Amino acid sequence: MPESMSVAIYAADRWEHVCPQVRTLGPLEGGPVRAVRGNWWEEGVLRVDPGRVDEAALVLIQRDFPRHAECAEVIARARQEGKPVLYELDDLLTELPVAPPQKPTPVPGKIGSLYSAESDRSMTNYHLDHLQYL
Repeated sequence: MPESMSVAIYAADRWEHVCPQVRTLGPLEGGPVRAVRGNWWEEGVLRVDPGRVDEAALVLIQRDFPRHAECAEVIARARQEGKPVLYELDDLLTELPVAPPQKPTPVPGKIGSLYSAESDRSMTNYHLDHLQYL
């Protein structure tokens, strides 16, 4: 039997949270792609292992993970190893209004990582066109 492909997943939420379960881990269960968890929570602190990139064919950055500084290290490691980086967008991230929101949001942290991911050509022109409004 051929070895299954693996994807290193980095998420800001705890793994039992609905987002990782419904959007990444659940769809991979029972299929040919093996999930490699790149981070975990320990005593209320997010712990990240960029070395998990080494175990995977590609890297999946889930929606809110870019707000953590460790995201840059994960992306840099993936680039160094020539592995694609996919960004799992929040449902409405591409539908943000042209005018800025009335209160500050963590969106700017995401944007830097998204532009970083773009250099790996993992984003489409559609996504980049929408990012100009952020």
